[in-house]
Amino acid sequence: MKRNERLALLTSQRALQAAVAARDHAAVRRWLDEGGDAKALWQGERFDDCYPMVLAVEANDVDMVRLLAEGGMPLYHNALAAQKTYGAVEPLTVAALWRPGCHWAVMAALDLGAAIHSTVYDHMPVLRLTELHERELDARSDALFARILDAGVDVDAPWDNTSRVLHRICQGNNRYVPELIALSRDVHAPEAGSPLRTPLWMAVLSGSDLAVAALLARGADAMAQAWDGKSLVELAHHQREYNKAKNLRGQIDRIIAMLETARATA
Repeated sequence: MKRNERLALLTSQRALQAAVAARDHAAVRRWLDEGGDAKALWQGERFDDCYPMVLAVEANDVDMVRLLAEGGMPLYHNALAAQKTYGAVEPLTVAALWRPGCHWAVMAALDLGAAIHSTVYDHMPVLRLTELHERELDARSDALFARILDAGVDVDAPWDNTSRVLHRICQGNNRYVPELIALSRDVHAPEAGSPLRTPLWMAVLSGSDLAVAALLARGADAMAQAWDGKSLVELAHHQREYNKAKNLRGQIDRIIAMLETARATA
């Protein structure tokens, strides 16, 4: 694209951005009716530039999401800055923006064809849910979780070059975590290059008693080593001693009890 062409496109896109930010639906309709290209890769790279579909979702503006989508704007982060970071932008689904305050906009985007899954590690909606505390869960998060399950989430898929989505799930500690662990075809698989870093190791390190219980129920090895000849029980004791914040509700106490019981009955 020639410099003057890119500048004209950027000027047009920033006009659209201003209209979306102002929630001016009439101005957005005019922009589209006058030939604005909603499909074009978003050019803005300044700190105050933001892809309009992201603005609409984050504002929980369902009508704006529908208006932009009907105008042809992709339901993923179709931006030059994102392309430079990730390469292909199609996996960068706007569903990864989910939080309680923009639930309805995300659900509308899903209804319009946004992807519920992503192959890019920091754009996975399922991990957005597992990061929540139990007290943050409600009917909205349950609705998104149901969509994720209906779409057939693969918890054994790669998360990055070393671990799987399951390893990240086991860092969470809410009621979705055990359900997701139950979907795994192999709860024993370690991180690549780190044979001790199994999902159970990750759960113990993270203080996730719900993940530990679910993994042990699936046959995870409570006898496995954690580091330098130390056991997982010793890792849990170390966490209780030096990372007290992870035991505020007795999570690590419960982990120690579960591991000791599993070892005694092995």
